[in-house]
Amino acid sequence: KALKKTSSQNRHKGNSDKISNIDNQIADSSKLSSGDIVTIEETSAIKISDLSHGMNVEIIPGRIFSIHINPPITESLNVFPRKYLLIGCPIVAVGEHNYADGANILWYRETKPSSKDYIFISSGSIYIPQPADIGCKLQVYCTPWRHNLLNPSNDTIYGRSIVKALNGVIEESPDQLNKMIEIRKQFLNRNHSNISH
Repeated sequence: KALKKTSSQNRHKGNSDKISNIDNQIADSSKLSSGDIVTIEETSAIKISDLSHGMNVEIIPGRIFSIHINPPITESLNVFPRKYLLIGCPIVAVGEHNYADGANILWYRETKPSSKDYIFISSGSIYIPQPADIGCKLQVYCTPWRHNLLNPSNDTIYGRSIVKALNGVIEESPDQLNKMIEIRKQFLNRNHSNISH
């Protein structure tokens, strides 16, 4: 059983340590830490329990693989409402995550109707369509994250982002609905003003 460990700085200089006992090597966290590069000479000698999060492993010469154990994962991302996307009516993105403390949600809009280019417009789980969105499609990006308690120098671990393209385009609200929205805004503003005083 043999490993070669090199740091990212001395790896190309040929300086490496051969370890005859994998279990002893993995047990000593001062030898193998996050960011170290380990060259596996005999893959049959490696077990999952021998690998640690953040370790970089070279199984194929010249190919470095980063080990991520239980990374934050978004299992599903749903958006409500699914259709009838109207100006002034909130759109909510709801994700289900594993091994995550939270998720970053970003909203993008076509630069113009039927365009293939998108621009960032907002962040957070709720987005309220604006007049500039009329006729355009939206996309939601969700990136799960978790606090990295094992490595304070890298305090956040991010998972893979997933993208949800919304069906349909943003439409103008009916007049009756616009009046209801305006009344609601006035009510909320008056309420906020009373609380401030």
